[in-house]
Amino acid sequence: MIRDEITENLFKMQDIKYRDFQSKLIPSKTADDMIGVRTPELRKYAKDLLKREDIDEFLSSLPHKYFDENQLHAFIISGIKEFE
Repeated sequence: MIRDEITENLFKMQDIKYRDFQSKLIPSKTADDMIGVRTPELRKYAKDLLKREDIDEFLSSLPHKYFDENQLHAFIISGIKEFE
């Protein structure tokens, strides 16, 4: 399933110090709600995912568990050239 694959890849890009820093900036989120992937890496990953035909499965599997998945979701949507 693409959602599990994406979450697994996000954890491979994890930066614990960044996660801890980020969780202090967003009052409604805790470190458990975040993976800690830096924004440039998320944008690059979103561009790669846009090439996949099964990306709609990830986009429709809401709600996402992690803040980083929500950010990735937004970057993917912003990269879509044509909406049907």
